[in-house]
Amino acid sequence: MFEDILYYIGQLLGIVAVILGFVSFQMKTPKGIIAFQIITAFVFSAHYLLIGAITAMVLNLLAALNCVLYYFREKRQSNSLVEPVLYISLIIVSSILTWEGLHTLWLMLGLIAAAISLSLSDPQKTRAVMLIKSPLCLLYNAIVFSVGGIIYECAVFASSVIGLIRNRKKKTGDLYKSYIAVKASAKVFEFTNISHILHNGVKYRIIFTNKRADKRSVIHCKGNSISWEQLPLLPRLAGRTYGDKQVLSSFDDKYDGITVFVIKGKPGSITGLDDGMFGSANKFDEDHINVMSEARFMQL
Repeated sequence: MFEDILYYIGQLLGIVAVILGFVSFQMKTPKGIIAFQIITAFVFSAHYLLIGAITAMVLNLLAALNCVLYYFREKRQSNSLVEPVLYISLIIVSSILTWEGLHTLWLMLGLIAAAISLSLSDPQKTRAVMLIKSPLCLLYNAIVFSVGGIIYECAVFASSVIGLIRNRKKKTGDLYKSYIAVKASAKVFEFTNISHILHNGVKYRIIFTNKRADKRSVIHCKGNSISWEQLPLLPRLAGRTYGDKQVLSSFDDKYDGITVFVIKGKPGSITGLDDGMFGSANKFDEDHINVMSEARFMQL
């Protein structure tokens, strides 16, 4: 009976540790993050002790020590491998001394991967290594039935995947590189700047807006002109839901090449594309004024 009570208290502590772990990443200073990570490690250690997972208990105590070592390593701006190697050695020795079975190996390998990830300077590489760490630790937590550990590792895995997707480097296109080479010589007007380049034997007229669009910017492509409408930030206060339209460019002449009209930033919407003389990036050709966001142009 008493053992059952301790077991349920242990599972409750696992949930508390998960909450503390999430709170740690909301701290605004390195000291705050490290402090909460250390507390999280100690609470997880108590959790694993009470559910009978001794290896995890010991390794979480080591994790608290590693938080301190990592903090001072970052403070010194050191790239020394002494701390990671020392920590990995302690993980291996502690796992052997507290061996519980084959599942101990999965935890050991997972925490070694975590130690390696912390020593990497590239956040994307760190996230990639965590995709190895989390499944290994998740397998261990499933075997010892650590509810908190299962939730935590699932969250870490999902966070790493999202981070990799959101922060992936987008390939820069050759046309954009050609534009960058002549950007400094662009002819500047009131609302736009124009560059002329020759790329793969084709003439391009690249027109960039001078100001940056945001989610309240609406670009209208109508007739032979492109205009900008900036919607009010507070419609009720402004007494209207629309903004004044400002003509950015008009196209009366026939250009002997391909015209690309690029909007800096990310507008809320672009109207009138693929209707008349204006075309979207999906229908990129010399017969239209090709209108697109800066992010899309960078891929060309």
